[in-house]
Amino acid sequence: MTGNHPYCVSRFTPSKPMTQAAIDHHRKAAEHHKHAVRHNHEAASHQACGSQEKARHHAHLALGHHLHATYHAEEAAKYPAEEDGSY
Repeated sequence: MTGNHPYCVSRFTPSKPMTQAAIDHHRKAAEHHKHAVRHNHEAASHQACGSQEKARHHAHLALGHHLHATYHAEEAAKYPAEEDGSY
């Protein structure tokens, strides 16, 4: 959907194709997000069963994956900015 509506996303045509490094960072971020979701679900299940130690363990693992995902997302976002000199 394109247009002048505030909720529309316009199509951006990059001047250069995305580098393989940027693609790899996007994929790694997505993988870490998936792992974080899985561990959060595990933590919730253990919490519901009263297993606090296992819940804390999975919550800690989820946080680690979230931090890794954030790092990779930030690195991926740098590539277009580095190419046009705005970073």
